[in-house]
Amino acid sequence: MIYAEVAVDALILEPKTYTYSIPKDMNVSMGQMVQVPLRNQFVDGIVTDIKDSVDLSYIKPIHRCDDIGVLLNSHQIYLARWISDYYFTSLYTCLSLMLPPGFTNRSQQFLRAQESITPDIPEDLLKALGKKLKFRGNIDQLKKSLSKDSVNILNKLIKSKSITVEWNWLDKTTMLDDLLVQQLKDAGTDKTKFVAKNISNEYFTLTDYQQKAVEKLSQKIESNKFSVNLLHGITGSGKTEVYLRCIEQCLYLNKRVIFLLPEISLIDQVIQELEKRFPNKIAFFHSSMKATEHRNVWWQINANRFEVVVGPRSALFTPLDNVGLIIIDEEHEWNYKQEEPNPRYNARSVAMIKAENLNATVLLGSATPDLITYHRAKVMGSIDMFELPYRISDKPVNISTYSKENNLADVEVVDMKEELQNGNRSIFSTNLLDNINQTVNRSEQVILLVNRRGTSVSLRCKTCSEIVSCSSCNAVLTYHSSIEKLICHLCNRKYNTNYKCKTCDATQIEMLGFGTQRVVSEIKEFFPDASVARWDRDISQENRHDPEVLRDFSKGNAQILVGTQMVAKGLNIPNVTLVGIVLADIGLFIPDFRSSEKIFQLIYQVVGRSGRGEKPGKGIVQTYFPENYVIDLASKQDFTSFYDVESKFRQVHNLPPYSRIIKLVYSHFDAQRAQKEAERMKRELMQIRSKWDYWYIDVSGPVPSFYNKLRGKYRWQILLRGPNPRDIINRIKIPDNWIIDVDPLTFN
Repeated sequence: MIYAEVAVDALILEPKTYTYSIPKDMNVSMGQMVQVPLRNQFVDGIVTDIKDSVDLSYIKPIHRCDDIGVLLNSHQIYLARWISDYYFTSLYTCLSLMLPPGFTNRSQQFLRAQESITPDIPEDLLKALGKKLKFRGNIDQLKKSLSKDSVNILNKLIKSKSITVEWNWLDKTTMLDDLLVQQLKDAGTDKTKFVAKNISNEYFTLTDYQQKAVEKLSQKIESNKFSVNLLHGITGSGKTEVYLRCIEQCLYLNKRVIFLLPEISLIDQVIQELEKRFPNKIAFFHSSMKATEHRNVWWQINANRFEVVVGPRSALFTPLDNVGLIIIDEEHEWNYKQEEPNPRYNARSVAMIKAENLNATVLLGSATPDLITYHRAKVMGSIDMFELPYRISDKPVNISTYSKENNLADVEVVDMKEELQNGNRSIFSTNLLDNINQTVNRSEQVILLVNRRGTSVSLRCKTCSEIVSCSSCNAVLTYHSSIEKLICHLCNRKYNTNYKCKTCDATQIEMLGFGTQRVVSEIKEFFPDASVARWDRDISQENRHDPEVLRDFSKGNAQILVGTQMVAKGLNIPNVTLVGIVLADIGLFIPDFRSSEKIFQLIYQVVGRSGRGEKPGKGIVQTYFPENYVIDLASKQDFTSFYDVESKFRQVHNLPPYSRIIKLVYSHFDAQRAQKEAERMKRELMQIRSKWDYWYIDVSGPVPSFYNKLRGKYRWQILLRGPNPRDIINRIKIPDNWIIDVDPLTFN
């Protein structure tokens, strides 16, 4: 008898897998999808191991095996196990990250009722089952639509077998086009050795710093040994060219590359560069693709049709074979951390584990590295660092005459308190308006950063001064003039503009503050002849498959681009010579120890979009706190000094990178119940801490989350902080309705 270890589709953290016997007439391999019995029903599962013998007396057999074949290899299963262990998530959930898009939804349940049973059942259940008492769908979805009494009766009917639950899978041709299946079978794998196009020297002569980085990194790639490297280069210093040369070396060695980006919107820009250098070898993979295209690209990657896969964090889990290099561009970006749902992983950490298992090279790139990354490179020495301290031109550079000036944009800080004292109540300072006018008149381009969407930041009742908030989240609502709606940016719930005040029932409200839409409106009043574009999350979602706004601005079809923090991420438009930050203080004082780091990175990065061509660049930073060290050092684009100041603060307060944090979050529709459960958990954690002498772990809280109500649920959180807060978590069973967030990046 042969046995299989199966990770099952159930909210079960432990055990990771269940053991099932393999019927003699069934061929089952590791990495294959199966259906198995679990608790009186059949569930999907993934085989993680095959065994000849087990020390168990009664073992249920596998019910069904998917005929599409092996989907996951041993490396992928190893990686999923690490994610499951580190982030306290079920193994099946982690394995699902690596399956073809939509594959986990192939299983369907069928409810089939006997014609002979008496239809003496509640009306809602009778209606759901249909006139002939037959129903096809998912039983859990059905139960959600029924009353409590109907659910109890349905369970009894299933138990008495008056209604049977059956399972089936969608046919595999619905998951993969027949034509593509045949093409992949006919084509096989292209084994031709890569020959680089002879264009590198035609476009660029590497600087001495770039050359040193490329030579060292090429040696690491060729060595077939795991390494993590940081390419720390100021904005415009030529990090992308280093990436391209490393990819070239990797492909020459018949190895493949994963290239991660923080934003889907940046893929077009990167793909253009890659296709010039490596035509027909690039695949881009992201969740905003059409479903059929998304699936087909996955299968083509699985068939080794591409050499380089480009995309956001999900591209890390594509089945690319023989990976020799993983590039993480703008590695400091928070988008690499999945906030929800489980697993709440950080792609940077997962990439390192993946590369270690494959003996591959990791290359992290940023002008403003995550402080933890920089600490590991500068202090701990566990990451090799390569510096690019000077900007390059977009023209060929002669190294002997190469300028030793960094050529960063000149930045001026404007104190908005003085603007008010001088009678200027506009959201734009006189300095910023003058510079916009000069830039537009020179036919150059402007980027304005507003780190808020919408027309206003908040709304206030004119009668009682109550701040207008979401009924589900208690978060302030934002007015969006483009759709004439009030929107909650936490749960995305929309309200009509005739909103009635919850305190006094009045309907007259006034707008406070400003967002991207108001900035666009007001900038058009000052410059009616200038073409103005807006780029924020709302625009990105409306054009998720075709980001025309960014393309038009890149082509010069718009003179002024107003956007949120998206405009700070990797844009390289040589004609942009002015960047204005309308209010740099937004987010600076929220209760999050990383707020200083986030604002520093945002200011430094967005100012770095200016002056990336032949023309000099300029930045205008508007603030009410010009003396704040974050504003000061970011405006000076002085990362090293910021690291020194911030690192000392974190060391004194035992914050990362000098400790680790695990955040526990509980939420419930009943406010009192949420608080009591959080307090109960705190007592249990403190008991474990005392019993096992974990004095080195600080347990703080419980406290209401920053957004204490989200989607109707009241939220409380507890923080564990120390060199290894997992010691406590490993000693306690955390209920499934708690969120365990390891290495959290936000404390909302």
